[in-house]
Amino acid sequence: MTTPDENPITRTSPQRMVKGILIVAITLAFGAAIIVPFWQTMIHNAPAASTLKHEAPPETETGTQTSIGNIEGVTKQQAKSNANVSAGAAPSGPGTTSPPGGTTNATAGPPGKPLTILAGASVQGSPDFDPDTITVKKGDKITVTNKDTLPHTVTSGTGPSDPNNAKQFDTSIIEAGATADIDTTNINPGQYPFHCTVHPYMTGKLVVQAGPSGPAATTTPPPTGATNATAVPSTGATNATAVPSTGATNATAVPSTGATNATAVPSTGATNATAGAVGKPLTILVGASVQGSPNFDPDTITVKKGDKITVTNKDTLPHTVTSGTGPSDPNNAKQFDTSIIEAGATADIETTKLNPGQYPFFCTVHPYMTGKLVVQ
Repeated sequence: MTTPDENPITRTSPQRMVKGILIVAITLAFGAAIIVPFWQTMIHNAPAASTLKHEAPPETETGTQTSIGNIEGVTKQQAKSNANVSAGAAPSGPGTTSPPGGTTNATAGPPGKPLTILAGASVQGSPDFDPDTITVKKGDKITVTNKDTLPHTVTSGTGPSDPNNAKQFDTSIIEAGATADIDTTNINPGQYPFHCTVHPYMTGKLVVQAGPSGPAATTTPPPTGATNATAVPSTGATNATAVPSTGATNATAVPSTGATNATAVPSTGATNATAGAVGKPLTILVGASVQGSPNFDPDTITVKKGDKITVTNKDTLPHTVTSGTGPSDPNNAKQFDTSIIEAGATADIETTKLNPGQYPFFCTVHPYMTGKLVVQ
């Protein structure tokens, strides 16, 4: 057949049309057979949190935003979870704190010898500490600055499984852009490997040499007739006290040889993990660190005021259970905070001083892990 201008018209026969449709259908079916079985794996296996890049580190505030709240005028730091701190009103009597022997937390004061956590340190194989080996004299202070976009720690020991883990020093969590100090006054001369509890492949070494670099500290005797020196704790905080012997004029605590006493100043109403009988279970699930995966079981836990919650970390990475909607929440960690819970470990949350209500919580290491506590 031709058109009036005698140009031929090409037509497709029904047989050729059917063949074309069959080819397209077979191609689509083959592609679906490959994609469908692996669809769930593709959407659930998101990139690891440690490789995510944030746009900018959080701003430095006048007060300090830590996993235990805002502490005005104190170098950014996080208190260790070995002190029981009441939430809400001031306690009726003094409590006690029992930090592990030799643990060193961040202290306030002028900057010390610099130790930097480098940007990108959370990516395994990347440079992490600068310098990798830091040498100081006994008595020097070290100021650790976290220039990465994720939280880290500087903890003595070769790793979480080291029996001497954190016995010499531990900064606890240092948020992105924050600093923390390590005091070497009571650390004996020698070599001390250290690591990050959040990313154990980040390692370094501290070398302490004999002889303090500054004048020796002096002790001022108490006034005649004083029986015990007391400190005024912040509202709701538990103050550690020592029981003096009969006739003593001042009670002092004697640290173990080479150990450094750490003094933590918790914010008003912060509740940390406490020891005792097992409480109502809250589980951090295996794979919780993978964004989008189930993380807490249950997601919403309901207890009565006064109940204790026992958090068990069944994942292979460290986590926390911290009150608030995330690191930028101004009420971050003001109600409760377990601090770091290593893989396979547990920590308790006491609700005695929490008012009835709903309290969102998250993991400071992986802020996309969220849940809710309901206190009746």
